[in-house]
Amino acid sequence: MSSPPTSPRCAGTAENSRQFQRLVRSLHARDLVAVEGRLARLAVPTLIVWGTGDRFFETKWAYWLRDTIPGAHTVIELPDARLFFPDERADELAAAITPHWAAAPRQPARLAANALRVNLPANATTCR
Repeated sequence: MSSPPTSPRCAGTAENSRQFQRLVRSLHARDLVAVEGRLARLAVPTLIVWGTGDRFFETKWAYWLRDTIPGAHTVIELPDARLFFPDERADELAAAITPHWAAAPRQPARLAANALRVNLPANATTCR
Protein backbone atom coordinates (compact mmCIF):
# COMPACT_ATOMS: atom_id res chain seq x y z
CA MET A 1 0.00 0.00 0.00
CA SER A 2 1.28 3.45 -0.79
CA SER A 3 1.74 6.07 1.87
CA PRO A 4 -1.47 7.66 3.13
CA PRO A 5 -2.05 11.26 2.16
CA THR A 6 -1.30 14.05 4.55
CA SER A 7 -3.50 17.08 4.82
CA PRO A 8 -2.01 20.39 5.89
CA ARG A 9 -5.44 21.44 7.15
CA CYS A 10 -5.64 18.62 9.67
CA ALA A 11 -2.00 17.73 10.22
CA GLY A 12 -0.40 21.04 11.13
CA THR A 13 2.97 19.61 12.20
CA ALA A 14 5.20 16.79 11.03
CA GLU A 15 4.44 14.83 14.22
CA ASN A 16 0.68 15.29 13.78
CA SER A 17 1.06 14.16 10.19
CA ARG A 18 2.89 10.99 11.31
CA GLN A 19 0.20 10.30 13.92
CA PHE A 20 -2.51 10.81 11.34
CA GLN A 21 -0.77 8.41 8.94
CA ARG A 22 -0.65 5.79 11.72
CA LEU A 23 -4.37 6.28 12.30
CA VAL A 24 -5.23 5.90 8.62
CA ARG A 25 -3.08 2.79 8.33
CA SER A 26 -4.88 1.27 11.32
CA LEU A 27 -8.35 1.61 9.76
CA HIS A 28 -9.85 -1.65 8.58
CA ALA A 29 -13.16 -2.68 7.11
CA ARG A 30 -13.62 -5.01 10.10
CA ASP A 31 -14.02 -1.91 12.29
CA LEU A 32 -17.01 -0.82 10.23
CA VAL A 33 -18.46 -4.32 10.24
CA ALA A 34 -18.03 -4.43 14.03
CA VAL A 35 -20.63 -1.66 14.44
CA GLU A 36 -23.07 -3.17 11.94
CA GLY A 37 -25.65 -3.90 14.64
CA ARG A 38 -25.68 -0.28 15.75
CA LEU A 39 -25.87 0.99 12.20
CA ALA A 40 -28.82 -1.34 11.57
CA ARG A 41 -30.73 0.52 14.31
CA LEU A 42 -30.02 3.97 12.88
CA ALA A 43 -33.53 4.88 11.77
CA VAL A 44 -32.93 8.48 10.78
CA PRO A 45 -32.70 9.87 7.24
CA THR A 46 -29.12 9.17 6.16
CA LEU A 47 -27.35 10.26 3.01
CA ILE A 48 -24.18 8.49 1.94
CA VAL A 49 -21.76 10.76 0.03
CA TRP A 50 -18.67 8.86 -1.10
CA GLY A 51 -15.48 9.74 -2.92
CA THR A 52 -14.75 7.23 -5.67
CA GLY A 53 -11.01 7.97 -5.59
CA ASP A 54 -10.50 6.98 -1.95
CA ARG A 55 -7.60 4.53 -1.70
CA PHE A 56 -8.60 3.31 1.75
CA PHE A 57 -12.34 2.79 1.50
CA GLU A 58 -13.62 1.31 -1.75
CA THR A 59 -16.93 2.50 -3.16
CA LYS A 60 -18.54 -0.86 -2.32
CA TRP A 61 -18.56 0.24 1.35
CA ALA A 62 -20.88 3.14 0.50
CA TYR A 63 -23.44 0.66 -0.78
CA TRP A 64 -22.85 -1.61 2.20
CA LEU A 65 -23.72 1.36 4.45
CA ARG A 66 -26.81 2.15 2.36
CA ASP A 67 -27.97 -1.46 2.65
CA THR A 68 -27.16 -1.64 6.39
CA ILE A 69 -28.63 1.65 7.63
CA PRO A 70 -32.46 1.58 7.48
CA GLY A 71 -32.65 5.36 7.02
CA ALA A 72 -30.21 5.38 4.07
CA HIS A 73 -31.63 5.18 0.58
CA THR A 74 -29.21 7.13 -1.58
CA VAL A 75 -25.51 7.02 -2.37
CA ILE A 76 -24.01 10.03 -4.08
CA GLU A 77 -20.63 9.32 -5.64
CA LEU A 78 -18.17 12.17 -6.08
CA PRO A 79 -15.90 11.10 -8.95
CA ASP A 80 -12.21 10.96 -8.05
CA ALA A 81 -12.84 12.44 -4.59
CA ARG A 82 -10.49 11.06 -1.98
CA LEU A 83 -10.31 10.69 1.77
CA PHE A 84 -10.31 14.42 2.49
CA PHE A 85 -13.00 15.38 0.00
CA PRO A 86 -15.19 17.10 2.64
CA ASP A 87 -12.32 19.54 3.10
CA GLU A 88 -10.99 19.62 -0.44
CA ARG A 89 -14.33 19.68 -2.27
CA ALA A 90 -16.60 21.31 0.28
CA ASP A 91 -18.78 23.01 -2.34
CA GLU A 92 -19.63 19.68 -3.96
CA LEU A 93 -20.35 18.12 -0.59
CA ALA A 94 -22.60 21.03 0.37
CA ALA A 95 -24.47 20.74 -2.93
CA ALA A 96 -25.06 17.05 -2.25
CA ILE A 97 -26.22 17.34 1.35
CA THR A 98 -28.25 20.56 1.25
CA PRO A 99 -31.32 19.00 -0.44
CA HIS A 100 -31.11 16.03 1.93
CA TRP A 101 -31.10 18.29 4.98
CA ALA A 102 -33.90 20.41 3.58
CA ALA A 103 -36.10 17.35 3.02
CA ALA A 104 -35.34 15.62 6.32
CA PRO A 105 -37.83 16.09 9.13
CA ARG A 106 -36.36 17.48 12.31
CA GLN A 107 -35.57 14.60 14.64
CA PRO A 108 -34.88 14.72 18.34
CA ALA A 109 -31.10 14.48 18.62
CA ARG A 110 -31.51 11.88 21.35
CA LEU A 111 -33.23 9.52 18.88
CA ALA A 112 -30.19 9.41 16.60
CA ALA A 113 -27.75 9.32 19.50
CA ASN A 114 -29.58 6.49 21.23
CA ALA A 115 -29.51 4.41 18.05
CA LEU A 116 -25.73 4.66 18.00
CA ARG A 117 -25.25 4.85 21.77
CA VAL A 118 -23.49 8.18 21.47
CA ASN A 119 -23.33 10.64 24.34
CA LEU A 120 -24.59 14.11 23.48
CA PRO A 121 -24.15 17.38 25.34
CA ALA A 122 -27.05 18.13 27.69
CA ASN A 123 -28.19 21.05 25.52
CA ALA A 124 -28.55 19.00 22.29
CA THR A 125 -32.18 19.01 21.22
CA THR A 126 -32.55 18.39 17.49
CA CYS A 127 -30.55 17.27 14.54
CA ARG A 128 -31.08 17.43 10.81
